[in-house]
Amino acid sequence: METIDAFATAYPLHILIADEQAAGRAATHELLAGLGYDPDLASTSGDLFRLMSAQKYDLILMDIDMPGLDRLLDNQVPAMESRPLIIAITDAVRLCFREACRQALVDLCMERPTKPSDLQLQLKACSVLAGKCRTRSRA
Repeated sequence: METIDAFATAYPLHILIADEQAAGRAATHELLAGLGYDPDLASTSGDLFRLMSAQKYDLILMDIDMPGLDRLLDNQVPAMESRPLIIAITDAVRLCFREACRQALVDLCMERPTKPSDLQLQLKACSVLAGKCRTRSRA
């Protein structure tokens, strides 16, 4: 397992956490901070839109049930020039939820509580997809 500094350096991402629940934001922030990331936080959909218009993010980790997100999922994501990857986090991932996420252009659905190893795997994939991975494959 990589050290904290080595993980965030090898898989750099500019991350935004969007969750109206303080406990959810804190738990996700703690997991990311433990890997060496310093994500921005949005507690309302208004905060989310304000931050997204001011900065470019590689990844948004969002509580899919956050009020006001339908505007983002229905309208703004497809219109963005270079949209961030989106991981929806929810308390219960069901098949119908996964289909709704797929239709809304959400890249991945994760269930709470999020296992650190699952999150690491997804962060690695997001870093590669964002073209930021700094590790070399070993042949």
